[in-house]
Amino acid sequence: MKPKVIIITVCILIVATGILILWIAHRRRDGMTNRSYRTRYDINQLLIAIETFRHKYNYWPPFAETNNLELVSVLSGSNTHKLVFIELIKLEKDKGFMDAWGNSYHFMILDKTNIMLWSDGPNGVDEKCRGDDISITKDIQP
Repeated sequence: MKPKVIIITVCILIVATGILILWIAHRRRDGMTNRSYRTRYDINQLLIAIETFRHKYNYWPPFAETNNLELVSVLSGSNTHKLVFIELIKLEKDKGFMDAWGNSYHFMILDKTNIMLWSDGPNGVDEKCRGDDISITKDIQP
């Protein structure tokens, strides 16, 4: 083969490899972004359900540090009036409400009216609303 043909072939392979790398990076970033949006949406839905529960019963639904199974139960209809406050959020049998990466959501009552919900985010590590954690704080008046 002629040296010119070899050089052109190598250049084409280098460009094709670069395009492939950029495409893979773009697809990976899009996947993370979609998960982040879904997680924020789920957190907002949980906040609406918790706010509705609080207005109906005048107290906070139960929260647990390790999992949220009791919260799942109460918001899904195991309450005094058998009301369903939330549906359609990813559930896992032994963990309760799950974010887009398969981790449990965290809940913290900050004071009489403020609550914080957060996800561990893409890295799956609870950084207490720092790092890549996705969190929302809401003022819920009784």
